[in-house]
Formats: sequence, C-alpha cells, structure tokens
Amino acid sequence: MNRIKHASGKRLKKVIYHGFSDKNRCSIVDRLHERYNWVPVLMLGLDGESKQIKNWSNKFNDLVLLDTMKLRTADFDYSYIGESTPIDREVLDKLSRYESSYLDNLDDVTGWAFSFTERRSFYRDMLKYMNSILHNFQPDLVVFSTWPHTNSCLAMYYLCKHCLNIDVIFLDAMPLFGGGYHFVGDSIEDLHIPFMSTYESIRDVPMDNEVSGYLEGLRSIEGETTGHVMDDYMESKRVPLSLVKKMFVLFFKVLGNQVTEHEKLVHWKKNQRSFHLKSSRLGNFEYLFFKINLIIKNKFLYRSYKSLCSEVDLNRKYIYFAANYQPEASTLHSSRSHEDIILVLDMLSKYAPTDWVIYYKEHPYTFSHNSLSTLSKRSKAIYKKISQYSNVQLILPEGNAFQLIDKSQVVASIAGTSTWQAAVRGIPSMCFGSVWYKGCKSILSIDNIEDLQAAFRDIANGYMPDSADVDRYAASAAFASKKGMIHERFEKHMNLSSNKIQEIDRIAVAIYEGNENLNQN
Repeated sequence: MNRIKHASGKRLKKVIYHGFSDKNRCSIVDRLHERYNWVPVLMLGLDGESKQIKNWSNKFNDLVLLDTMKLRTADFDYSYIGESTPIDREVLDKLSRYESSYLDNLDDVTGWAFSFTERRSFYRDMLKYMNSILHNFQPDLVVFSTWPHTNSCLAMYYLCKHCLNIDVIFLDAMPLFGGGYHFVGDSIEDLHIPFMSTYESIRDVPMDNEVSGYLEGLRSIEGETTGHVMDDYMESKRVPLSLVKKMFVLFFKVLGNQVTEHEKLVHWKKNQRSFHLKSSRLGNFEYLFFKINLIIKNKFLYRSYKSLCSEVDLNRKYIYFAANYQPEASTLHSSRSHEDIILVLDMLSKYAPTDWVIYYKEHPYTFSHNSLSTLSKRSKAIYKKISQYSNVQLILPEGNAFQLIDKSQVVASIAGTSTWQAAVRGIPSMCFGSVWYKGCKSILSIDNIEDLQAAFRDIANGYMPDSADVDRYAASAAFASKKGMIHERFEKHMNLSSNKIQEIDRIAVAIYEGNENLNQN
C-alpha cells in the first residue's frame, strides 16, 4: 500500500495510541508526528474526555478519543468508532491460551460478585469492540505507553499480535539497573527479545559505568537493592500512624470529592447485579468503607501468615522461593498459568531433592495498607495450603533477602527480581514465566516439568551461573535501552524535569528507534 510521504521523507504511518492521554504524553505524540509522520487516528486513555486533551486533538483531523474507564465499565459506544465487526471462533481459538488470564484480571471487591458467565461475556464484548476499532481504523501500528495489562489494552494487544498481524510496541515499565533504563518491546510473552540480537552476536558489548556499578553493588557482601524497589516499599510504609487517623484521612478525601474514578476502583464490581448497571459499582462512601475494611483485612492476614512462619535454618539445603506481589502485569499476563503460586510450588515440591526444604517468603507489599493482593491472590486458605506441603516452610517477609540468596542451593521466582539477583551473585536461579532477563543463558528458564527436572540435574552436577555471561546480558539489555528515560511516576517526574522538551524528544526518539530495531530483527 502506498503511503503519503512527509517532508522528512518518512511514509505516513497510521497509529493508535493507548495510555497517551495526559498533556506531556500528547506532546510525545506531536513529536512522532512532526519527525516521523506518525499520524494519530485514535487515542485511548483515562482522560480521553477531558477538555485539555480535546483542545489538543483539534490539530488532527478526524482524531477519535476514547475514555478507557468507560470501556472498563462495559460502556461500548459504537457511535465513536463506526460499524461493529464481530469476532468468530477462529479468533477465540487463537486467543484461548490467554483467556483465563484475561478473565482473572476482571476485578470485584468480594471475589464472588463477578460470575464466570459475566466475565466471559465482558471479554467477548471487549474483543468485538477492539476488533471493530482495528478493522475500521486500519492502523499500521499500535503504541502502548506501558505493558498492555488492563482489560482494554490487553484485548487490543491480543488481536493485533495474535490475530491481525498489526505491529505493536510498548515502553517497558521496569526501570533496569537502578538507573532508569527502559526499553521498547513488542511482546509481553517474550520481554527479552529486544536484547537477543546483541547478546547472541559475536561483537563486543560495552558496559557503561552505571551498569557496572549496579552489578558491583549487587555482588557486594551486603548487597544493594535497586532504588525503585526501595522507593516502592518505603512508599507503602508511609501511612498514618494509627488506624483511626487513616480512617479520617480517607473520610475527608471522600467528603471533599478528591477521589478520581480510577482511584475509586469504579470498574470493580461490588455485588451480583449486572455489570452494565451503575449500581453494581462502588460509590464514594462505599469506596471509603472498602478501603477501611481492606486495611483491617491486610493487617489480620499478616498476623495469620506470621503465625504459620518457621525459623530459617541456613545450614539446611534449601530452595529460596521469593513470592511476587500479585496481582501485577509481570506475572498475570506475561507468565500466564505460572502466575499461580500453587502450581509452581506443586512442581518444586514434587521434583526437588528429598533432603531439601523450600523457604517461601511473601512479598512485603502484600500486607501493606493499600495492597489489593488479599482480595483474590492471598488468603488464610492459601497460606494454610502452602504450609501443608511436607517440604515447604513459610518464613517472615522481612528476612534478609541477600543472605537467603547466598546460602541457598537455588533461588526460584515467578519472574521476580530475586532470580536475577541470585544469578548476578553467582547462585543458581530459576525463572518461571516471561521477564526481561529470561534470555540470559545463566538463568534456568522453566516452562514445563521437563525443564525443572533438567535444572535440578544440572544443579546436582555442579551447575553455577557464568558471571561473564551475566555481565554480557546486562550490557546487552542496557545497550538496547534508553538510560534515564522518564517512565515510572511519569507526570510527577516530567513536571520536575529541568528540560521537559528534551525529555519528550528523547522518549519520542526511543519509541521510533525501538520500533525500527524490532522490525529489523
């Protein structure tokens, strides 16, 4: 198909953007249009109906804006996008391997209000709506501001990637190496792909001082946790000193109507009425009581977990299993069925050497006041089930992670940071699921039981990670990424930037070059 050429000589590319709904991200869209002739034809975001974005959109003829929060509450308005295009059995069959993860991503405040039939109906309605968008707008490319992980962007991603052969790219959300390195990817199922051409090549890969210092810090005796991990954990601890004070803070925030629809979890079901009805979703004061109950629930679940914990015996042979915070995109969608900790523990418990124990350490954020994990992913029943394995012991989440890594026979996680940390520190490690470091040959990637059995055989025969290989992989990942790119807490950090225009330009160039590089591989 012939495309109109831009003054720069670049052919016109019709682009759909998802998550580019704030002022600064709209400026990124501007740069991509001005420099590379990427013409936005549709934009989806939480602020899709705001006056600010509507005024900005006037510069593009026929640009359509959609509010993803409306879509997440089953408000599918075809007047914006044109005639509907149904999905068929072939589409559903192609996406069947992803369906259970998608259905699991549809939330309710009780865990019992959103029936299977209703979830499946919502999933298919969303697929039909996104299928209609893609057929009516005929984009050359879909750009996501972060990992596709919500029910609107996932449906569009699945259709583009696995059914319609439409190019997709996204900015990876994980800041690598403690220096804010971010890369552009095109597959949440294979996050490591952008690094592989460099990593597997025969050329030398230079390592910059930032990455070298990061690796040196990880290999130090006491170990160093990357900045964003500590920031997230400390943020979870910055709460009012008493439960009563927490209640007052929440009360006045609700009373002053300072809670956004996104914060209020308006897309979460509260009862068994139809999801299409507004009465099935949380109101302001219902949100308040939900949050108060969540604080109490998380506090008591921690007590229950703690009561099941054992003392760590570092002289035993053990597998250190560091649990992820869930629900999160890095496990639910990238790891698919391996996001189920029971499934993974079943495998480890069955095939681990008989004289080994598995130390299960819960992610500390699971019990924080704001954690949603305890609604569906963690419970007294789950912890009781874990404690009943004959060779699994629960341990306190506050334990020294680096000491546990160093004394272990192997570290295992579901796409967790501890697996990478272990490999850097020279300890065998296993990865279940997709994560940025999965392509590293010095990390044991587990996709099935055969992989796990082979990994235990290798460890019994003295397998150890190769530090030179780990370094090469780190250098390759950094080479394929942009250092210091603003991504996490985007609006806050962008507004604090001393040169916002330069930052916007850097991100636009990274998106364009990332797309070009992925198309060459």
